[in-house]
Amino acid sequence: MDSSTCLATKLIHDRIIATLSSDETRVLSLTLMNKEAVALARRGDHIGAIACLTVLLESSRERNVVHKELFVCLGNRSASYLAMGLHNEALADARLSVQLIESALPGWGS
Repeated sequence: MDSSTCLATKLIHDRIIATLSSDETRVLSLTLMNKEAVALARRGDHIGAIACLTVLLESSRERNVVHKELFVCLGNRSASYLAMGLHNEALADARLSVQLIESALPGWGS
C-alpha cells in the first residue's frame, strides 16, 4: 500500500460514513485507517503513514469525532515523524497524545 491507496481508502470510508451516522461507524473507520497507517510504517513507508494519519486526524477534527483512542493515532504519527528525523513534529504529536491520555484517564501520570 502506498499513500495514494490510503487516500483512496479514506474516500471509501467517507462514503460509508456519509450514509451511516452512528459513532460506531466512525470508530470503525478510525481503527481501520490507523491499522492501515501502521502497516505502511512497518513497511518503511513513513511518508504514507504520516499522510494517512494526518487525513484521519483532520477528518476526525472536522467531524468533531472524539474517541478515547485518538492518542494512539497521534503516537503512531509521532513514531513515523521520529523515524524520518522530524523531531519537532514527533515531539508535538507525542505531547498532544499525552494530553489526550491525561484528559481521558484522570489521575494518570500523577
